[in-house]
Amino acid sequence: MWGQDSFKNSSEQLKAYAGWVGDCCSLIAERCASIPLKLYKDNELIEKHSFYDLLQKWNSFTTKFEGKELIQIYLDLTGECYIYIVKDRIGRPQELYFRQPDKMNPIVKDGIIDHYIERVGLSEKRYEAKDILYFKYPSPTNPYRGASPVQRKAYAYDTDKYNMIYQLNVFKNGVHLKQVLESEKNIPPEQVKKILTLFDQTYGGAGKAHKTGALVGGMTLKTVGVSNKDMEFMLLAEWTMRQLASAYHTPPQKLSHPESTNLANMKALDTAWNRECILPRLVRQEELFNTFLLPMYGDDGIYCKYDNPVPVDNEFKLKQRESNLKNYVISPNEARLEDGRDEVDWGKLPLAPFSIAPLDVNKPQPEPEPEPGKAVKTIKTKYTAEYKKRFWELFIKRITPQEDKFKRGFIRLFQEQENRALRALRNGKAIIKDVDDVLRIT
Repeated sequence: MWGQDSFKNSSEQLKAYAGWVGDCCSLIAERCASIPLKLYKDNELIEKHSFYDLLQKWNSFTTKFEGKELIQIYLDLTGECYIYIVKDRIGRPQELYFRQPDKMNPIVKDGIIDHYIERVGLSEKRYEAKDILYFKYPSPTNPYRGASPVQRKAYAYDTDKYNMIYQLNVFKNGVHLKQVLESEKNIPPEQVKKILTLFDQTYGGAGKAHKTGALVGGMTLKTVGVSNKDMEFMLLAEWTMRQLASAYHTPPQKLSHPESTNLANMKALDTAWNRECILPRLVRQEELFNTFLLPMYGDDGIYCKYDNPVPVDNEFKLKQRESNLKNYVISPNEARLEDGRDEVDWGKLPLAPFSIAPLDVNKPQPEPEPEPGKAVKTIKTKYTAEYKKRFWELFIKRITPQEDKFKRGFIRLFQEQENRALRALRNGKAIIKDVDDVLRIT
């Protein structure tokens, strides 16, 4: 069933939207559809454009989220997604309609896709190649068709499918048959039905549990349980789940028992999942839009891009900024701007101790060789101008606080002397000291 080429099994692949495959496809599609898609020109965001209107309402019954979600569901199930572009009179996209992958067939001529044929029942409809947006996962066996991720795990999918059917039959036909009545004598069928009906009416149901019963006429009651083999089939579901999750680059913890994983590991798994699973799918979509859809608007230089889905590692970012500040890589103002704060006067340059200077400051500069026939007068200097300027800036920065402290000390001393003199005058005391004694500081 799955051993043939993927494009011959699109109908079967669409039916795989159940079980673990359905969980993976739904999880990925919803995450991709939730990421904003924005339009840019020369790295500047475009706020209004007809492209936004098109994505806001693909057609009369498809919304933006549903349209982006369907792209990913079709891709992850069949490896292909076909979208028919309805254009206005001047050739600009007006509406987008999905076409089922199992009914579409690319027609190749001279090594390129010439047109597409849609087969519905006995009827066929032709679409020109320029009117179809063709998303696909690359196939190593056919460059014109897509390859489904689940086909890489075909045996795991088949095992999971038949295992679910087997378990259903076990619960439906086996586990419900909990007890049997056994008799050594041959009993007519009519009497057997009567005995079973009476037995069920007397002891069947939760309300009649734990009653005391009696068996007569040589009859015995036997209990039928689940065999070890049946239990092994039930445990097989975890193995198939891990196999199918790996086909979609999805951690098994996101599909089953997330409570068994602590918060730190879950954050790491979510980051890896967004980077290795979601991001490549978004890049594939935006490249196809940029290559085949946006040129139809006739605006040069515009392109669309999804927001980065990978969560920011705040702890790593904090350590990196702290390291950059300690090693004088960035200034305090640069760190403040990252936090959305205003710049300050003291934060223009990295804060470094006075003892730190570039290693090549005192390194003698190589003297240019004189040209032939010309006498060049060279003046050797011990320090370069750049070093002197830097030394002066650091000297001023170091001395200014000491100078301010020195000034404040003198002002405080003069104020104390002035207060002492004023108190002496108010008390009627004469100043008997010489001027030299008054002015003497020590």
